[in-house]
Amino acid sequence: MGASLDEPTFFAWLGVSMYLQEAAIDETLGAVSAFPSGSELVLTFLQPSEPAADYAASASSLLAERVASVGEPFVSRFEPEALKAKLLASGFSAVEFLSSEEARSSYFSRRPPELPVPRKTGLAFALLGSR
Repeated sequence: MGASLDEPTFFAWLGVSMYLQEAAIDETLGAVSAFPSGSELVLTFLQPSEPAADYAASASSLLAERVASVGEPFVSRFEPEALKAKLLASGFSAVEFLSSEEARSSYFSRRPPELPVPRKTGLAFALLGSR
C-alpha cells in the first residue's frame, strides 16, 4: 500500500538546517506546512555561537571548523524564540523544544563525562493543526 498525501505525515529533519541558507529553510518549512493537519516536524538547529569558555563550547567550535574545512560550513543559526516565530509564521500551530536537561536525562545519561551533551544544538518539535 502506498503513502497517502491526505494523511498526517511525520518529518524528521535532523542534522540539516545548519547547512542551509535561511531562504532554503523557509522553502522547506513552507512545503512541509502544506501537508495535512496533524503532521509533525522534528528538527535540529544550531544556536548562535558564544566564546569558547568551556570544553563543550570549544568542542562546538572545533566541529564548526572541521566541517567548514571539508566544504560544509555551518550557515544558519537560530535562537529558539526566533525559530519558534519562523515555524509559527510558516503555518505550524504548536512548537516545543527539548531542553538540554531533558536531552541529557532522556538520551545522554550513559554518555561518558568527557563527551558532553551538545549545548548549542537544539531539538524542536512542530505540529500542523491539532492531533
